[in-house]
Amino acid sequence: MNRKGVALLQAMLFMMLFLLLISSYVISTYFQAQFSENRVKRDKEYYALESDLQRAIYLVKKYNRKDLTNSSLFNQMWLGEDFNISVKEFDNWDDYVNNGATIHEVNSSSPQISWDNPVAINIYSSSYDISLEYLIKQIPDFTIYAGNNLILNANQPNYYPYGDYNFIKKFEDSSDINNDVRVENSKVYYKNSITGIQTYKFDSTSTPQKKSIEIPHYMKSQSDFFAWIDKLKNDGVVPNNHIFGNEANNNSVVIAQNLNDISGVYVIYGNLYIKDATGDDISKDIIFIVTGDIWVGTENLFNSGANFWIAGRLGLICSGEVKFRNYSRFEYIDIPFVGRVEISYMDQILGGNIFVIADKIVFYANDYYSASSGIWLWRKIYELLNGTYTISGKLFSKTDIILEGVDNAEKSGSDFSQLKQLKGTNVIDNPAVFENLPFDLGFSSANVWREK
Repeated sequence: MNRKGVALLQAMLFMMLFLLLISSYVISTYFQAQFSENRVKRDKEYYALESDLQRAIYLVKKYNRKDLTNSSLFNQMWLGEDFNISVKEFDNWDDYVNNGATIHEVNSSSPQISWDNPVAINIYSSSYDISLEYLIKQIPDFTIYAGNNLILNANQPNYYPYGDYNFIKKFEDSSDINNDVRVENSKVYYKNSITGIQTYKFDSTSTPQKKSIEIPHYMKSQSDFFAWIDKLKNDGVVPNNHIFGNEANNNSVVIAQNLNDISGVYVIYGNLYIKDATGDDISKDIIFIVTGDIWVGTENLFNSGANFWIAGRLGLICSGEVKFRNYSRFEYIDIPFVGRVEISYMDQILGGNIFVIADKIVFYANDYYSASSGIWLWRKIYELLNGTYTISGKLFSKTDIILEGVDNAEKSGSDFSQLKQLKGTNVIDNPAVFENLPFDLGFSSANVWREK
């Protein structure tokens, strides 16, 4: 090939390379422009959907409805181009928010929002693959919550002091039995039903309401409870020397010492018996987390000062039942043809700043613990479950709460300014028992905004 042919070939190759570069630039510029245009459109749609989600949150909170696309109820001037909006109530907050579980919808047939469970508001654009979500958990403030039934004085009418009289009847403390249980300045909720005489038991601010509150995640099953305890231990909330037993080795722990000698958070695998009988006010902050049942109440009946009063704070959290048992000692002589002559009645108090979270909570009364005769056959001695408890705090039960009380001479019901003077079973709200705890109890309201 001569030089002229070579030069022509080189010129053609350079021309082809130049055209290739120009074409590549044009095509690249075109696609970049398209990408930029699509990105601008997507960003514009994203901001529009953010505004729509803000509007949806406002409408949900104001009108308590899920059907936001109902044009007969709401103006449909949404900013987004192409999207779906859904509002759902659900009951698995912890798993859905923290563990990636599928949402478990409840109350799906109703367009109204009950607020008994968390609410999820979701906006999704299939055109731009955008999903924005806002989650609302509203936990109502409560003093008493029964996740099943609230039962008042199941054994009405109440008697004092329960001892058999002439083998026919029992002594009655008073014809007025309504003040045996008294709740003041409290928020009282139950999920299914309330039973028992309610007249005069609740002041005007404490009227019981039927309402459902979400169960804390650690109370949903025994395995959840154990997993929660493990997390508290791993987080350093519970010192090693405050742990008794383990999952494979459950123990019954009896605490009969002065509770002022201990403080902090304790874990007991098994049952717990608290029998502080010193009579001193307990000024420490103590929380017991128990995998079994808890019994609270001193049996030191011969010590007239054996009160159990929490001036600090006592928290009882257990997957089983919490049982309050307060004791007294009653002695009388039954003289034939004369009648009963009372010799002594030794009383004590149980209560203070206490919160309880349990599967079931029972305040026992209306029964005698033991009976015996004195030197003479007509002398009787009864050790009683006296039905006197005063809780300044909060009670949360997964199932039932049984409030049983007995007033000796009907002393309670009007003056809560002197809590130690009350008789019967009395409850008053005390928000401070939930403040500054070393871990979250799961009763805090929450809002979560996230892009899925």
